[in-house]
Amino acid sequence: MTAHEDLRRLRLEKFTDCFGRITLKLKEMYHMITLGGDSKLELIDSLDPFLEGDVCSVRPLKKSWKNISNLSGEKRLFLDKSNATLDFRNVSI
Repeated sequence: MTAHEDLRRLRLEKFTDCFGRITLKLKEMYHMITLGGDSKLELIDSLDPFLEGDVCSVRPLKKSWKNISNLSGEKRLFLDKSNATLDFRNVSI
């Protein structure tokens, strides 16, 4: 393996680990703030997570799943801020 391939592999490992942690924390926080709601953060392309980004969906208590882009302003603002650390510019080399 070349040094470049090693760095790409390490970047993917670190990203995957952090993405998992952020996903769990987001789920915990959303559940706590909404008193029972659920959330999920998913990669658009799990084979190349740096290519397409992610999508965040939420399910307020006793409601259906919704993509955050379909939520009202204040609900969306909280989730946008949570998701900002995963923006393309923050994970690209």
